Amino acid sequence: MSGERLRATIERLRESENRRGADRQREELRSLLQQLGADASSGYLQWIHAGLGNATVLVPVDDVVYFRAEAKYTSAFTRDREYLLRRAINQLERQLDPNRFWRIHRGIIVRVEQIVSASRDLRGRYTTTLRDRPETLRSSQTYGHLFKLM
Repeated sequence: MSGERLRATIERLRESENRRGADRQREELRSLLQQLGADASSGYLQWIHAGLGNATVLVPVDDVVYFRAEAKYTSAFTRDREYLLRRAINQLERQLDPNRFWRIHRGIIVRVEQIVSASRDLRGRYTTTLRDRPETLRSSQTYGHLFKLM
């Protein structure tokens, strides 16, 4: 084997090993992010991976005021911002603590601590006022039973 062919073979092997190492690092990072997303003691989501412009950020679930479904995506609203989540609201609901987050509409999940008041209309729907957001949220009649617990 010539010296040039040997050098080329060694270089190909190094590149291959670097790619495998990068794949392993990506997989380890993905695993750590999943562990970070779910608290081991409760099993419920503690952090959310969300899009903000071209960046991906980690948002603590404790900062979220409410979630609103929009097609295949879900928006998370905090006191100051709106974040885009690339997951359906049904999937998200299963990962949230049901004692802290209530689904009040087919497309809305609200953090219970954020509800200041809820007023009922004649059809059994509730309009909720939030602590840290100016908008009000309307529940559907189906989820009205939750407000009787207040």
